[in-house]
Amino acid sequence: MASVAIAHGDDAVRQRIGAVLRERGLQVYAVEDFAGALDASRQSRLCVILVEPSLLLREAQDVRPRVRQAAGYQVPLMALIHRVDGELRE
Repeated sequence: MASVAIAHGDDAVRQRIGAVLRERGLQVYAVEDFAGALDASRQSRLCVILVEPSLLLREAQDVRPRVRQAAGYQVPLMALIHRVDGELRE
């Protein structure tokens, strides 16, 4: 089963996105911060990490080498951006 990590500070958003992905047959790790996404990458062979952009801004260094080290391979990172009321929001 393909696995995806969702790192977002808002639990309601994590749950909504996770529910949609689970309906499509994906295993979902919904985590609160980027450290949780790294933990998920150690536990499962992730296909992608979906990250709220503000979580990446909090990191002091480039996160890609840390993800590669935790997972043992390069995992794609994608920013979670969605539309609300016709406006683009993070």
